[in-house]
Amino acid sequence: MIKNKLVVVLVSNDCEYDNRVQKTVKALCSNGYTVILNTVYKKKNIKLSFLDVEQFSIESKFWNPSSSTDKLLKLIPKKIKKKVKPSFLKYYRYLSYTNLWKNEIYSESLDVIIANDLITLPVGVLLKKKYPNSKLVYDAHEYELHRMPPLTGLNKLFVRGLEGFCIRYCDDIITCSHYIANEMQQIYETAPISCIYNSPSIDRLPVGKNRLRDDLKLGSDSIVLLHVGKLTYGRGIEVIVRYLKDLPNVHLVNLGGWDNTFKADIDTVIDDLNIKSQVHFLEPVPPNNVVDYIKGIDIGIISIESMTKSYEYSMPNKLFEMSFAKIPIMVNKDLKCANLVKEYNLGFDFDIYSFDSFEATIKSILENKENFYNQKCFNDFSKIYSLNAQEKKLINIVNNLTNVN
Repeated sequence: MIKNKLVVVLVSNDCEYDNRVQKTVKALCSNGYTVILNTVYKKKNIKLSFLDVEQFSIESKFWNPSSSTDKLLKLIPKKIKKKVKPSFLKYYRYLSYTNLWKNEIYSESLDVIIANDLITLPVGVLLKKKYPNSKLVYDAHEYELHRMPPLTGLNKLFVRGLEGFCIRYCDDIITCSHYIANEMQQIYETAPISCIYNSPSIDRLPVGKNRLRDDLKLGSDSIVLLHVGKLTYGRGIEVIVRYLKDLPNVHLVNLGGWDNTFKADIDTVIDDLNIKSQVHFLEPVPPNNVVDYIKGIDIGIISIESMTKSYEYSMPNKLFEMSFAKIPIMVNKDLKCANLVKEYNLGFDFDIYSFDSFEATIKSILENKENFYNQKCFNDFSKIYSLNAQEKKLINIVNNLTNVN
């Protein structure tokens, strides 16, 4: 009987924008599980409103390992501290997060623990030991050994040791890319690792709300190139904006937040090239509205650079958001997800470091727009990659662990 089954979901952020975790919680609750979401906050206690049902609750604690590190290193001269702190923090934050939750007590029998990312996994192991009848699931959002920015040799040794030790206590492991799943399985010699993709939930926009193209108020001769997601280093945007100088009718739009340091750097490039009118930065819309909001855009771009395996092997949210909005996609040929784009006729790959390839791919997509998203290919794609398909995989995993038929 599911209604008495308790699942604790561990996350190392406030979860306000962690759509993967939110979708996990919603799927569990809609299938009868009671869920406690353990979140942390740094400056204020975010009051989440993404789900209002009786069997869902949130436990949130203040957590700022950077501030704690300053206290620990207070006797070290400032110049030395500035160099030492980033490296020390990479290790200390694991201990800090564990100390925050290690003594947590649950009034009911704990059935399943879902640890999101490696930083929460040691807590999951401790809870599993405290509640020996519980099952531990590790949801690796990143390829931790090859994440961005790249790890030093010592960092990588630490991550491999910690992840390898904790994985021995896991009853199931989930990733968001089958390429990552296959490599992790070989490295840690585990049973086959499950893959749950970051497929979007899709809600209709409220009546009267314009879509993105209408909000831009661009002429019909303007070609809109859309990037969805956080602007930061390694996403290839600093490469793409330099191409716009020679393509005055192409407009690059970013829908999402940004890293402030990166935004300042990219603004400088935009000003130097005098292309400010061609680059548009839009605040994020609610995750459930993204697909409906971006419909009608000319081309979606996935320009992530393959700087680490975590980036190279990624199956990014933007891929699925653009796909379900039926936007033709141009994708960096060095990424593994380019294979999926070609397999299901979603768009073309291109050489991100070649202006000629960039320009030719835009032209080819515009000339072949009617050939993308034919019904059979899209139906096949939807069966495997829709949110409904991902939720079924998650619930099957949890049902099997809790012996629910």
